Amino acid sequence: MTEAARGAGALVHLAGIATESTWPAIAHTNIEGTYCALEAARRAGVQRVVLAGSNHATGYTPRPDGGLLREVDAPPRPDTYYGVSKVAMEALGSLYADRYGLDVVVLRIGSAFPEPTTTRHLSTWLSPGDTVRLVDAALRTPSPGFRVVWGVSANTRAWWDLTAARALGYEPADDAEVYAEALIAAHGEPDLSDPVHARVGGEYATAEFDSDRFDA
Repeated sequence: MTEAARGAGALVHLAGIATESTWPAIAHTNIEGTYCALEAARRAGVQRVVLAGSNHATGYTPRPDGGLLREVDAPPRPDTYYGVSKVAMEALGSLYADRYGLDVVVLRIGSAFPEPTTTRHLSTWLSPGDTVRLVDAALRTPSPGFRVVWGVSANTRAWWDLTAARALGYEPADDAEVYAEALIAAHGEPDLSDPVHARVGGEYATAEFDSDRFDA
């Protein structure tokens, strides 16, 4: 990794297990993998690192009664081992920014799919185009130090505040609302009291994602 990073202007770390799994798999791939990426950047003299974080780092955080949820109001509260690995990612990013002076931006990505497939995604979708725009902003913003920002599109039903992401220069262009009519016809109006809609992590904060189901 260090040799691969030599001469690079920045490092974008997107690799990892992107859902819940066993603890050994998550720890090795996601936590050790993030350490490997950051340490390679440090050794190779790469100043800027962008990390693909996740909303699941704070998945048990409840939907606010009103207004938008800022990153500062959603401290680490992981919903799964996967979420724990994203908390570790944020912690490692903070360490490498403070101790070694790297610029590290962690993107707390919502639901990154080609198009929304559930009514939850009407709030949490990050389109492919906006994914590129968000990463580009994280790469171009001057001297960010350490930042953690939400990663969603300009969704009409969004309840995560994009002020911090916009401060990087992110200008989302897509809105999940164009899929709303079809999704609501198929699944009904979202019940905001349901844990899937009431917590940041959605279904990851339900019994469906208990670790026993993955360790068996």
